[in-house]
Amino acid sequence: MSLLSEVPGLRELVARHKLVAFVETGAGKGDGLRYAAELGIERRLSCDLNHDAVIACQRFGVVAESTSTRFLEAMIHTVAVPTLFWLDAHWPEKFGCEGDPWPLPQELAILAKKRGIERDVILCDDMHAIQDPENPTREDGPGHDWEPVEGTIAQLVAPFLATHTATLHEVGTGILVLEPR
Repeated sequence: MSLLSEVPGLRELVARHKLVAFVETGAGKGDGLRYAAELGIERRLSCDLNHDAVIACQRFGVVAESTSTRFLEAMIHTVAVPTLFWLDAHWPEKFGCEGDPWPLPQELAILAKKRGIERDVILCDDMHAIQDPENPTREDGPGHDWEPVEGTIAQLVAPFLATHTATLHEVGTGILVLEPR
């Protein structure tokens, strides 16, 4: 798990791309919502499967009790301004919830359909789980509280290659940044 505040140069990204909304999957304890507020982003939306997390995070933004994919499907039609996406809804069983352990490919497929996505910055957490031999943040072997994920980072970013550049930061548990070209 990484923190939004660990993303290198995030304040500059927000300013450069004039991001005015924040959309997060996996509210957790509200760290992402709080940091988005510190960045000056006034419109903050999130979701979580854990009812207690949803209630606790309401003071930081609008938080829906939903799967990340249902949340994003509904949200892409209502957020039409430059947006910072923080995709961090992984391994819900770690938090006492049931759900898709790795919805990131589906989340990115949904965002690829969003009108205006070419203006948005997309951050993806937990890249360490992807067992891509080209992934410098990859962790493998026993003793982890998460499941390894098959596939490659190139597969994840393919729908965005015409509109975004991709940078993998070796901070936290690995953060992929898709920045508008």
